[in-house]
Amino acid sequence: MTASSLPALLTGLDQELLPAGDILARLEAWSADAAEAFADNTTKAWRADTGIWASWCQQEGEAGLPAEPAAIARFLKAQAEAGKGLATLKRYAASLARLHRAADLPDPTKTEKVGLALRAIARSIGSRQDQADPLNFEDLTRIIDTLGWTDPDGRRRLRLIDLRDGALLQAAYDGLFRRSELLSLQVEDLEDSDVDQTGVVLLRRSKTDQAGQGAKIFLAGRTMTWLRDWLRLTGLEQGPIFRAVHKSGGLSANPLSDIDVNRIFARRGRVAGIAKKLSGHSARVGCAQDMARKGFSLAEIMQAGRWKSTTSLLRYIENILASQGAAAKLAEGQGR
Repeated sequence: MTASSLPALLTGLDQELLPAGDILARLEAWSADAAEAFADNTTKAWRADTGIWASWCQQEGEAGLPAEPAAIARFLKAQAEAGKGLATLKRYAASLARLHRAADLPDPTKTEKVGLALRAIARSIGSRQDQADPLNFEDLTRIIDTLGWTDPDGRRRLRLIDLRDGALLQAAYDGLFRRSELLSLQVEDLEDSDVDQTGVVLLRRSKTDQAGQGAKIFLAGRTMTWLRDWLRLTGLEQGPIFRAVHKSGGLSANPLSDIDVNRIFARRGRVAGIAKKLSGHSARVGCAQDMARKGFSLAEIMQAGRWKSTTSLLRYIENILASQGAAAKLAEGQGR
């Protein structure tokens, strides 16, 4: 929730039954507690969602808080007509539910009106989510080979930004990292192996580890080589591993953002001539698919990618599983 969206959400309240000041105080107190309890990306999503809801309420003359179930149903249908996917609409509903709970108000999203609206939307647009195009190992190698340039003596030269992007892309693949996880990696949490050129990095917190127990993530020798060179040239000894690079070629003090990571994947894919729409999630999808092709079990892939359920993972690897299934084996045995 943003400060600017709160007054709009309180518009239309019955001041005698639900004093706006009391609700505002509850929301501000909850926001302070939530900032310590939840990941930054989670609270950012809530703020964005409630801001969209507040803007819609202002345009439509609806009370933002407490919301009428009919208004939420209309809001969700309007967002669907604007092209929002079902997953986004469900997130909007969840954010509005949390908003009401934070204000100690009844949750209007649990009513039949809102439930039926979501079911109707699901029937009309389908529930299947778009999936990031995969960055498989073959694609990754192709990108790495395009980084930098060759000098007249035939030697490969790399700029600082080439080293960063090479290290970032390879680390993203090795660790099946989500964007937020990749950006959270710290220099001081990177460790070299005692026996070979590989390494590990401590992932302090992730989407499926909100308690912050942490996990050690394996990094291949090729990845560690790029990371060592990146850290040696930048002189970084602590803080986020992946930082912005100035157009002049120097290191910025600012860490990368989610948008920056998406741009790196997309730009490097284009330069390498890869006809895919790559994003910051592509390496996670690609590595999971490569593991499935190699015959790794679901349990092994889930452990590597820190999945708590098979739902998302099965979406990533369904084509591979289909090609390895009984029907495919039967067709192969029949010579067709």
